[in-house]
Amino acid sequence: MIAQFEIHNYKAQELWALSEFDLVFILDDSGSMNGRSGNMTRWQELQQTVSQIIQIGRCFDDDGMDVYFLNRAPVKGIRAAQDLFPCFAMPPRGSTPLAQAIDFVVRDQGMRSRKPLLLMIATDGVPDDQLAFRRALETAVNNPYRTIRVQFLACSDVEAEVGWLNVLDREVKNVDVTDDYVSERAEILKTGKVTEFSRGDYVCKALLGGISDYYDKLDEAGGAQQRGGPMPMAAGAPRAVAVPVAATAAAVAPAAAAAAAAAPSVYPVSAYPEQPVECKPTCTPAQLSKWAADLRAAMKGLGTNEAKLIEVIGPRTNEELQLLTKTYTNEIKRDLIKDIKDETSGHFEDALVSLLTDRYELDAQLVEKAVKGLGTDEDLLSEILCTRSPVELQKISEAYMRLYKKDMAARVYSDVSGDLLRVYRTILTSPRLDNKPNSQIESDVKTLYAAGEGKWGTNEKAFIDIICTSSRQYCEKLFFAYAKSHGKSLEKAITNEMGGDTGKALALLVTPLDMVFARKFHEAMVGMGTKDTMLIRLIATQKGRGLKAVNNRFLMDHQKNLYKWVESETSGDYRKILLATLTHFA
Repeated sequence: MIAQFEIHNYKAQELWALSEFDLVFILDDSGSMNGRSGNMTRWQELQQTVSQIIQIGRCFDDDGMDVYFLNRAPVKGIRAAQDLFPCFAMPPRGSTPLAQAIDFVVRDQGMRSRKPLLLMIATDGVPDDQLAFRRALETAVNNPYRTIRVQFLACSDVEAEVGWLNVLDREVKNVDVTDDYVSERAEILKTGKVTEFSRGDYVCKALLGGISDYYDKLDEAGGAQQRGGPMPMAAGAPRAVAVPVAATAAAVAPAAAAAAAAAPSVYPVSAYPEQPVECKPTCTPAQLSKWAADLRAAMKGLGTNEAKLIEVIGPRTNEELQLLTKTYTNEIKRDLIKDIKDETSGHFEDALVSLLTDRYELDAQLVEKAVKGLGTDEDLLSEILCTRSPVELQKISEAYMRLYKKDMAARVYSDVSGDLLRVYRTILTSPRLDNKPNSQIESDVKTLYAAGEGKWGTNEKAFIDIICTSSRQYCEKLFFAYAKSHGKSLEKAITNEMGGDTGKALALLVTPLDMVFARKFHEAMVGMGTKDTMLIRLIATQKGRGLKAVNNRFLMDHQKNLYKWVESETSGDYRKILLATLTHFA
C-alpha cells in the first residue's frame, strides 16, 4: 500500500499516530455535489478521495470507521472502500445542515468510544446556518471529555463556496483545511517547502493535517520547516512512534485525560431549543380579518373547501392561530373550532383542531386524557410532564385549571404512586434552575453509578434527587458525562436498573429531546399501520417548540425526513395539513 500511494517510509511511520484516534467522516451529499470538478462530478471525486483515505485509515482503526452524511443514514464500521459503494451509487441531493450534523456526530460518537476523535468533514459549500455551525465546531474541539481534531476536505476550488473554511483554519484551534488535490498541490509547491507532492502525500496531508503541526502548516507561507525527520504534533495530540497499535492505544489514555482536564467546561449544545420559545405574531389585524373571512367562506353553505382551510391554517404559528380564533369569534360571531368540527371529520378534523388549540391548553387536555377514567396512561403523562420546562408546566397547570376547574398536580398525584409519584411531585414543585456548576457533574455521575450499576439493587431516591431537581441543560450534560465515564448512556443505565414507568420517566428527563421525539415519531409510523392519534399529537405539540431539531435528528437516523415519511404513511386532506405544517415548521 505504501508503494501504491507513493508514501515515503518516514511518512508511513508518522501515520501510526492515526492508531490513537477514532477516524470518523461527515460527507456532504447535498445537491451542489453534482457540480463538475474537471472531468468528473464533485461527488465522484469525493468517492475517489474517501476511498483512498479509507484504504490507509483502515490499517490504524481496528474497529472500523464510521461515515455520516448530511441527508442520508450513516454507515458504521467501514473496513473497506467498497462498503461505501452503495451510498455513492445514490446521487447527492438536499441541503447542507452541517451544524446539526457535527452536533449529532459528536453526541453519537460520545456514546461509542473514549478514544480521541479525528473528524474529517468533506464539503463543497457554505452550511445552511454558518454561525450555528461555527458554534457547534468550537464546542466540539473544546470538548472537556474527549480530544477532538477536525480536518476539512474542500470539495471545490471556487473561493465563494469554500473561502469560509480558510477563516476557520485561521481562527479555530485544532482545525485544518485541505483543498482538492490539484489546488492543494499547487498551493504547497508554491511555498517551496517541498519539490514534489504525490497523491500519497495528499492523503497523508488529509489524514494528518488535523493532528500534525507540520502538515497543518504545509500549505501556508512560512510556519513549517522542510522535511526530513519526525513531524511535530499539534498541542494536546498524542505523539506518533513506530510501535504496535496496542501500545499506542494504551499510551493515549493519559494524554487524553490530561487534555480533558485542561480543556474548558464545554458540552455539546442541545439541538432542541430551550423552552418556551418566544414567537411573536407578525400578522396584521387586516390579515387576521381576511383569514377569518376566508375560513368562514370555506365552510359556509354546501360542501367544505378543505384546500382553503389548509392554506390558511398550515403556515400559521400557534400564536397567530390564537389571534385568528379570537378574530373569528369577534368578527364572524362564531366559534372557529366548533365550525371546524361540524364541517370536517376523521383524522383531518383531529389535526385541524389540535393545531388550532392553544399550545398549553392542548397539553392540559393531554394530561386530562392520560388520567381520565379507569387506569392511567403513564407513557402519555410522562411525555408531557417530563419533556416540558418548569415555565411550560406552570402554564399548562394554569390552562388545566381554566379548562377543568381542578388543580393539575393534585389530579396527577391521585392517579399514581410509589417512585413515579415522587418523580412527578418533584418535577412539578422544583424550579429546576440551571444553577449547578459543571464541576458538580463528575460527582453526580459517580453518585448515579454508585446508586445503580455500581451496587446490588438500585437506590431510586438518589436518581430522583439528582435528576428531578436539575435543569434539562444540566441533565443532558450528565447524559454525555455518564457515557464518557462508563461507556453506556445514562438513559440505558436508568432503564436497565429500574425499568417500568419510573425508569421511562427518568430517562425522558435526561435524554436530549431531539432524540426523544425523533424516536416517538418513528414509533408512530413504523410497522403495520400508522398511530395517527400519536402522529397528530407529536406534530401539533412540537410545532413551534423543537420540530426542526427533531426533523434533523429523524433524517440522520432514518435517511428520510419527516415530510417524506409522513407523506408515505398518510393520505388525503389529512396528509395535506400535516405536510403543510411540516413544510413551514420542520
